Amino acid sequence: MMKTLKYLFTLSLILGSCFAATAARDTAKERKFEELRNAILIEKLALTAQEQKDFLPLYKEYKDKEKLLIKQIRSIMRNAQKTDISEIEAKKMLTTLKNLNQQKADLHKSYTDKFLTVLPAQKVLKLYAVEREIRKILMSKIKERKGSGKGKP
Repeated sequence: MMKTLKYLFTLSLILGSCFAATAARDTAKERKFEELRNAILIEKLALTAQEQKDFLPLYKEYKDKEKLLIKQIRSIMRNAQKTDISEIEAKKMLTTLKNLNQQKADLHKSYTDKFLTVLPAQKVLKLYAVEREIRKILMSKIKERKGSGKGKP
């Protein structure tokens, strides 16, 4: 339990420094975040050495694909804020958004099946709970950053 709290605290510190960075992505920080996330997953899911070897590369592949879809979805949502979008453009954007969300759901479904080939169902189910914990930390750091003003660590 203390180890997990230590990981979560370290994760929150890393995330805080990541959010304070400029728009240019620092791949060293991303690698640190990924390493920390993996450490949390290893501990929380109690992964054996073999499970780590089989699961972590598969999970990275999943997160990379999911990240690309999320980036595309966010791009559309930012463009949707424009006031000069025609009805035709709006319909195209909605269709694209619907397709991207479907791809994201399909990705989740296919990787759940892939995860089940290397992990027992209890661990795959717990994976989604651990991801939720990590997202909560992320969201709290985002709220802290917005509350304290932009550009502050």
